[in-house]
Amino acid sequence: MPFTGKTIVVTGGGSGIGLATVQLLRQRGAEVAVIGRSEAALRQLATRTGAKAYHADVGDEAEVTAAFAAIAVDLT
Repeated sequence: MPFTGKTIVVTGGGSGIGLATVQLLRQRGAEVAVIGRSEAALRQLATRTGAKAYHADVGDEAEVTAAFAAIAVDLT
């Protein structure tokens, strides 16, 4: 299934299932924004996949709100 022209946000994309999801979505043409806690993992992910990385702890409402605001600016 192609995802060309779609923008998708993945949380926890720095490792495990989230990372595999990001890789698959990028391979299928999606623009992917990844929200995660590990800045180092996010930098590596962005370099490897071309996804856009945003640092935030999903348990912190203010950080998530700021991340989504940045995504809205960067990817729209």
